[in-house]
Amino acid sequence: MRLEIHCQNRLGMVHEILDLFLLHQIDLQLIEVGTHSDQLYVGMPDVAFAQLQLLLGAIRRINGVHDVKVVHFTPTERAHYATWHLLEAMPDGVVSVDLGGRITLATHQAARDLGRNVAELIGSKIADVAPGLARVDWRRAGSLGSKRIRINSQLILTEFKPVTIPNDEGEPILAGGVIFLRSAKRINRQQERLLATTEQFDGEVSNTMLAHARSNGENEMSSVRVELVEDSLEKTIKNFEKKLLEGLFPSYPSSRKLAKKLGMSHGAIALKLREYGISKKT
Repeated sequence: MRLEIHCQNRLGMVHEILDLFLLHQIDLQLIEVGTHSDQLYVGMPDVAFAQLQLLLGAIRRINGVHDVKVVHFTPTERAHYATWHLLEAMPDGVVSVDLGGRITLATHQAARDLGRNVAELIGSKIADVAPGLARVDWRRAGSLGSKRIRINSQLILTEFKPVTIPNDEGEPILAGGVIFLRSAKRINRQQERLLATTEQFDGEVSNTMLAHARSNGENEMSSVRVELVEDSLEKTIKNFEKKLLEGLFPSYPSSRKLAKKLGMSHGAIALKLREYGISKKT
């Protein structure tokens, strides 16, 4: 259970609130200042409704308290879980370690790469689960780069990023590091999917251009002649794309106008114009 307290930012406010928890014999689990100085969050175990009413009434009677209500999470907890979901969505495993090399966070993909479950990893030394990182000095995390290691007969590329926290003067203080785990097999699969997506994209662009050329007949495309280039279908299609765009560009001298004419996305046409070096200067 979490309480959100709106109150004045004055000396002694937190002390008075903590005294009420002691008076009502309720264990205080966390306390956090909100994003605004007039917000205070406290965490406690679930209590009976009657006891909760007494506590809320006592807090409201403190001088300077404007309102208090029950909430499900604090801003830090919300930010923590938002970050966690972002890391879980990444294709690579992510592990966070403190300055002693002890794991404080690990995604499920990282657990699979390391051959453990997440619960086992939290609190463990990274050197115990990844012996290839045993000699890494995490106090020098800011100067670390990447390293190839082998875990369970699997080649893993590890990349290190420092975690810094600014002090009161805004100077970064090293707090640990984040390790990205990229297995060779997963990198190859990603490259294969990227290549397949690129080929599909190029094919769709070519098909759209060919269809447009057929629908327009000879009126605008009379200057475009396609010849087989080095017995390569791919090069022939690209040669056709280039000549087609070169023929249309003088009449539609921008990627947006050309995209509208061809019924394609502006981004796709812009990429093709850049690829073939077609611009107003040429």
